[in-house]
Amino acid sequence: MAGRFEGEDLRMAMAWLGPWLVGACVELLLQGILFCQFVSYYSYYRDDKLALRLIVGVLCLLTTLKSIHAFATVWIQCIVYFGDLKGAILLNYTTWWQSGTPLMVAIIGIYVQSYFCFRLWVISKRRYVVLPIATIFVFGFLSIIVGTYFITTENETGITTCFAAHLSSVFAGDVTLTLTTAYFLLKSQKIVLPQTVGVISALVRLTFQTAAPATICAMFNLIFSQVNPGGSGLTSTAFNLTLPKLYAISMMWTLNARRTIRQDDDVRPEHDA
Repeated sequence: MAGRFEGEDLRMAMAWLGPWLVGACVELLLQGILFCQFVSYYSYYRDDKLALRLIVGVLCLLTTLKSIHAFATVWIQCIVYFGDLKGAILLNYTTWWQSGTPLMVAIIGIYVQSYFCFRLWVISKRRYVVLPIATIFVFGFLSIIVGTYFITTENETGITTCFAAHLSSVFAGDVTLTLTTAYFLLKSQKIVLPQTVGVISALVRLTFQTAAPATICAMFNLIFSQVNPGGSGLTSTAFNLTLPKLYAISMMWTLNARRTIRQDDDVRPEHDA
C-alpha cells in the first residue's frame, strides 16, 4: 500500500511539477542565447534609432525578469515545499506568481507580435491588412487575462476554454502574420531594382526561419493544453514557459540578421562577376 502511495506521488510530481522544471531549464538556456543576441545588437547597430534601441532594451528586461521568475518558481516548488507535494501543486492556483504565469508569457508574446505587426505595416503600407491580424493577437491576450482569473478561482472549464481561445489565436495569428509578410515581400520583388531581389529573397527565408520555432511551440502548447486538461498534469507548461523566449529570439534574430544580409548583398556582384 505504501509502495503504491509513493508511486502515485511520483506520478503526480512528474505530471504537475516536472513540466515546470523542464520548462525553466529550457527557458534559462534560451535566455543565454538571448543575452548573446542582445550584446550583438548593441555592438553592431549603434546607429539604430533610439526608439528601436529602447524597444530592444525593454525586451531584454522582460525576458530577464521572466527567467528570474521561472527559477524562483521552481526553487519554491522543489525547496521551500520539499516534502509537501500537494502544497506545491496547489501553488498553481493559490499564488500570483504561478497562476499569473500565462499572463506574463502573453505579455512578452504580444510585445513581440506588436513589433512584427508594425514590420508588416512598414512592408505592406496597408492598415486593412495589419489590423485584422493585430485584432487576433489582442483577442488572444484578452482571453488569457480572463483565463488567469479562472485559474485563481479553479474553474477548470473556464481555464480550458480561455486557454483554447488564447493559444488558437496565437497560433492562427502567427501563421497568418508569417504568410502575409512573406507575400508582401515577394510582391515587392516586382517593383525593386534587380540588384536588391536577392535581399528580398533572403528576407522571405528569414521570415519563415524566425517564425517556425515559436509557431511550432505554440502548436504543441495548444495541443497539450487540450489533452485531458487539468486531469493528468500540466505538460503544456513546459511549452508555455519556452514560448516567450522563442518569440524574443525570433525578434532579435530578425534585427541582427540585417548585417549579414547586407554583407551578402555587397559581395554578390563580385561573385557573379
